[in-house]
Amino acid sequence: MPDETPERNARLWKRTLLADSGEGMRPTNLRNVKREDVPALGALLFGAFLGTIDDTGQAMTQYESKATAIVAGRYGE
Repeated sequence: MPDETPERNARLWKRTLLADSGEGMRPTNLRNVKREDVPALGALLFGAFLGTIDDTGQAMTQYESKATAIVAGRYGE
């Protein structure tokens, strides 16, 4: 077993999200995320990471801050 860590070959996936993808292309109950969804998204993220190897002990409010940044467009292009 080699002592070196192999170089990681990661691919970046990009998907364009269209504001209006046309009639009949998405379910009628599907909508874009809104600022009002941030507390629920924060709770969802908190629960998703809780107890996993990626759980860094952050409070739910910190996940809400991350959700706020995502909804505000501060991540990505």
